[in-house]
Amino acid sequence: MIVAGILALVWPVVSSFAAVFALGCLLMINGIAQGISLIDAREVPHFWLQLVSVVLSVIVGVLLIRHRGAGLLALTLLLLVYFMVEGFRR
Repeated sequence: MIVAGILALVWPVVSSFAAVFALGCLLMINGIAQGISLIDAREVPHFWLQLVSVVLSVIVGVLLIRHRGAGLLALTLLLLVYFMVEGFRR
C-alpha cells in the first residue's frame, strides 16, 4: 500500500484514471451479481426498483470504463458538491 501511495503521488493522472476504471469495474460486477440474484425473485418487494438499480449500475459502469476522462470529471464535480454541502452544513 505504501508503494501504491507513492506511485499515486508520482503519477496522479494515471492513478486517477485507474481509480475511475476500478470504480467502473466494481459497478459492473455489482450490477451483474445483483441481476443474477434477481433472476428467480419476482416476488421480492420492490423488484422493479431493484431491476432499475441493476440496469443503472451496469450502464454507469460501462460509461465510466469507456469514457474515463468524462467519468473523472463527473466524479470530481460530485465530490466538490458533496464537500461544499458538508461544509455549509457544519
